[in-house]
Amino acid sequence: YPLCTGGKRACPPEDCGGLPGYYQLVEILADKKHQEYNDMVDWLKHHAKDYTPYDPDSFDSSTVKFSNPKKRFKMAFE
Repeated sequence: YPLCTGGKRACPPEDCGGLPGYYQLVEILADKKHQEYNDMVDWLKHHAKDYTPYDPDSFDSSTVKFSNPKKRFKMAFE
């Protein structure tokens, strides 16, 4: 299987608005005085998955999981 040996930043939360929304989220969370800061933190807390505390700079390669390619192939083509 593949092995993740490094990376940078946490993945974007679901439904954050794609790449532009993710960058906006990171910018807002970096500034606790931003007028939308509390709204974003609240959105992260009440999301389908509780993303709090959300640290966009965190990354742990040991948490990256790859699925078994043979299983994926079997599910897709058999």
